[in-house]
Amino acid sequence: MLLDARQGDLLEFSAEGDGAAAVLDAIGRLALDNFGDQDEDTSPAADQAVPSSPLTDAGGGMLAGISASNGLAVGRLYSLNEARPTIPRAQIGSGGDAEGEIARLAAAVEGAAQALEALIRRSSGAEAAIFQAHRLMMRDEALLGAAREGIAGARLSAEAAWWDAIEATAERCRQSDNAYLQARESDVIDVGRRVLHLLIPNAPALTDLPAGCILAASDLTPSEVAQIDPQQVAGIILRYGGATAHAAIIARGLGIPMLVGVGALNDLGEGQVIVLDGDAGCLYPDPTPQQIDAARRTMQERRDHAARLREASRQPAITPDGRRIEVAANIGAPSDAARAFALGAEGVGVFRTELLLMNRQAPPDEEEQVHAYTAAAQAMPGHPIIVRTFDIGGDKPIPYIDIPREENPFLGYRGARVWLDQPALWGPQLRAICRASADHNIGVMFPMIGTLEELDHARELLLRVQGQLAAEAIPFNAAMPVGVMVEVPSAVTMIASLIERVDFVSLGTNDLTQYLLAADRGNARVSHLAAHTQPALLRAIRQVVEAAQAHSKWVGVCGEMAGDPHLTPVLLGLGVDELSMNAPAIPEVKAVIRRTDYAQAQALAARLLTLASAEQVEAALAQIPPVSG
Repeated sequence: MLLDARQGDLLEFSAEGDGAAAVLDAIGRLALDNFGDQDEDTSPAADQAVPSSPLTDAGGGMLAGISASNGLAVGRLYSLNEARPTIPRAQIGSGGDAEGEIARLAAAVEGAAQALEALIRRSSGAEAAIFQAHRLMMRDEALLGAAREGIAGARLSAEAAWWDAIEATAERCRQSDNAYLQARESDVIDVGRRVLHLLIPNAPALTDLPAGCILAASDLTPSEVAQIDPQQVAGIILRYGGATAHAAIIARGLGIPMLVGVGALNDLGEGQVIVLDGDAGCLYPDPTPQQIDAARRTMQERRDHAARLREASRQPAITPDGRRIEVAANIGAPSDAARAFALGAEGVGVFRTELLLMNRQAPPDEEEQVHAYTAAAQAMPGHPIIVRTFDIGGDKPIPYIDIPREENPFLGYRGARVWLDQPALWGPQLRAICRASADHNIGVMFPMIGTLEELDHARELLLRVQGQLAAEAIPFNAAMPVGVMVEVPSAVTMIASLIERVDFVSLGTNDLTQYLLAADRGNARVSHLAAHTQPALLRAIRQVVEAAQAHSKWVGVCGEMAGDPHLTPVLLGLGVDELSMNAPAIPEVKAVIRRTDYAQAQALAARLLTLASAEQVEAALAQIPPVSG
């Protein structure tokens, strides 16, 4: 790239050593193939469908995206690629460990490259090619050599040496008179930031943002979104990602409107006022005054409506004909529990403990975990807290945990498969969960269980840990509830046997949908297939509920489907006992339950189960008058 070679320039290649002739022949064939470029028009079709929006009538242009978190936002665009982190400039002393710093850099580069691998697998076409280029750039010897020289020669820390090399490369792009090369500056910075965030896990890039801004970025990891203050950021726009990716889940939990799949991100000007419509899945890059006024008026109406719902949210969710549904919260940290409780949560349906592993160099020890689980329980006194064991892998890589690169990590080493294989994970975590259960209503739940053998193995480890605690005279609840996530098709087909071994099951509808439909929920090209209105999903839920009812066990839903008020009557009618969701959705879902007759919901679900497509299900639901209010 830094050759500044342009179309029409004559390039001369030379090679020496074993295989030199074969290398030159391969380069020649590549050149004859136009280096893989198809020279096709990749701009959107003129007649591409654009989602409807309540602001459309006010005029002005509109860009389409995919809604990942509902809501409206008005603010000035702030591009993450323009942010420059503050790097500590402290040098290594004369007795410092330069080799150790070089090893730190190598580990961070490898961790960032693995994260890019996962992103490449979730992408396709031009998107995948961009990330492949980023991966190559990240491992470029010229870049790494400059960083290593900064460590060994200038005695800089790994982060300072790396960022100096990145800035020097970005500056060469900036100074070029080639517009294409100038545009590559953002790619260099993007690559640099990925590595830097592993060298400085608490890098302040997402904590010092302009108040009320709309944040734009190529992609954000779950840990990066978790850093965002919803009081600072009005909305998020991403070029890549899917509506049910974990970054989107966290954004919904924070109540931040979010669009993904916005391909025209580079066409937006830094600092320009835009309107983001997370409901309709579109944004207005040059809004008219009428559009801005309409958006702000709608936002105020929604705030007023939310305030009315919050007033009633502490009351139980009971249908007019007497069916009670427990409404719980999904949390990722103890601090989330208090906020959820204030919004009406009647417990924690899933404590996503893997978020405790992020932004650090090693997993939390037993004592830290005891404190975390106890703190969550204390924030919801007397209510059940379901602690899910670490669910990592897939699109949740943890750099310091050895997860080898795989062709398809979503079908590989993830969830319980990793956890069961790593005593350093399951040992301290099970001890901490059991200890916290001594004085609190805490249960444990195992994710990504696909076979009876996996569940039996997990239960055996739990019994082993409980035996150790008993021998040490450390108190715990021997009758602590044990549950399992139903999120792979094999768990559905084996549910009659699984349910006999547990006290409850919870449906992870995000993963279950993508596995049933073989549609990666992080891939924008196929994520529309992973719809929660797919008949295959509805029938799977009903099959699980029937098996649980036959054994007098309760069934929860902790996927994003649980927090969708539009689908609340469907889950109610299918016979689900508990709904667990991101805290902001709780008041609305409770209001829907209170206004929906259970008998009518059962009739609705029975009718939907006879339909043949997601489109037919959505059409049937569209005929139902709204029940919230």
